[in-house]
Amino acid sequence: TYSVFPLVPQRVISQCNDPEIFEKMTNQNSFTRWYCDVLGGDLYPLVFCFLLTNICFWIGNSSAVKFKLFKVTQEKQFLICTIIRLIFMVPYFFFRRENYDGVSFFSYDLTFIIYTAFYNLSHGYFIALGLDHTMQLCRSPEEQTTLSNLTAWMLTLSAFVGAILTYPMAWIIDHT
Repeated sequence: TYSVFPLVPQRVISQCNDPEIFEKMTNQNSFTRWYCDVLGGDLYPLVFCFLLTNICFWIGNSSAVKFKLFKVTQEKQFLICTIIRLIFMVPYFFFRRENYDGVSFFSYDLTFIIYTAFYNLSHGYFIALGLDHTMQLCRSPEEQTTLSNLTAWMLTLSAFVGAILTYPMAWIIDHT
């Protein structure tokens, strides 16, 4: 996740940047004209890549406390759902970019918006639920302290590894 999301806001562009699509969309109605003029331009990465990502992550994070789909004892199901999220990163390579028009329905802004919302809701949810479950499995305050320190270290390590993997991912995106 840390290696994909720094790239998505930098590379994804709106379908309004395509002159043919822009002409069709702006002739339809006032909303599509407003969308292409305001959100489809320079604000597209800010609104749909940064704000939408963070707001959906926050909602997913907050909802994990109230809606627990997995019990602490359902470790295998939780692990499977968490690992499947890695597969969900692959479609980000098929969305519209400056050097690529996107594949089929991945070329539309609405697909990107829905997919980004779903992905980040699940991302926030599974992170918060995982942290909640691990704290519940601790038997003593010493284990909780150790787990807290280990969690902080792992988050730092994952951010570092993600930052390093950003460069090869950028090369893959630019050359596909």
